[in-house]
Amino acid sequence: MTQTQPIDSHWKLFLVGAEGKKRPVLDVSVPPHLSPEELLTDRDDLYHESASPSHLSVQ
Repeated sequence: MTQTQPIDSHWKLFLVGAEGKKRPVLDVSVPPHLSPEELLTDRDDLYHESASPSHLSVQ
């Protein structure tokens, strides 16, 4: 699972493990000007290939 948080006026992307620990994703940049709604579309565009018949969207 991934999580995106606003930190220091930029969006930061994290991978969240099964135990809830987070680690930063350093190879994906998130445009800082995106609103939270635009961020959902951006992440869906990036991760849509990870969707499956049982998980139609990636959130």
